[in-house]
Amino acid sequence: MRGLILLLEFVAITAPLTWLWLNGGQEAYMAFFKEVARPLLVGLGVTSYPPSAVRDRFIGFVPFVALMLITPGLEWRKRIGGILISFPIVFLCQVALVFAVYKIVVQGGGWNDATRTALFPFTVLFDAIPLLLWAVFAHEYLGGLLQRVLPPVPAPEAVDDGEG
Repeated sequence: MRGLILLLEFVAITAPLTWLWLNGGQEAYMAFFKEVARPLLVGLGVTSYPPSAVRDRFIGFVPFVALMLITPGLEWRKRIGGILISFPIVFLCQVALVFAVYKIVVQGGGWNDATRTALFPFTVLFDAIPLLLWAVFAHEYLGGLLQRVLPPVPAPEAVDDGEG
């Protein structure tokens, strides 16, 4: 029953956040990203990049926020602190993704099967960053779940090395 409640809480938080993202949030974030990331990207030598290559990846923060808000046993200070600490980490990962797109796609001659294949590991990694950050902050909760699901690890037995 607790799992169903968590799922409903997740949907109740994610649905409006996703709606906000799709109805203006994405454009606002892209404007913010272009302005704030510009000095970093220029410093990395990025002269241009196709926004469509990275724009849809930026929504990954929405489920992260929802997970941070619904995780049982997480103190509010840790929830809010985790979200605030994670935002610049995710932002910098997005800058790194833009750099990867620039190096692989823009300097690599455009979109083709080879550039899509080369970019795939970067997109998977950067899509996973918010989930990995949540796992860091929710490690006690996740550890408790694993203890209920996995069999206990047997205690090590004394090993007779023959010298005793």
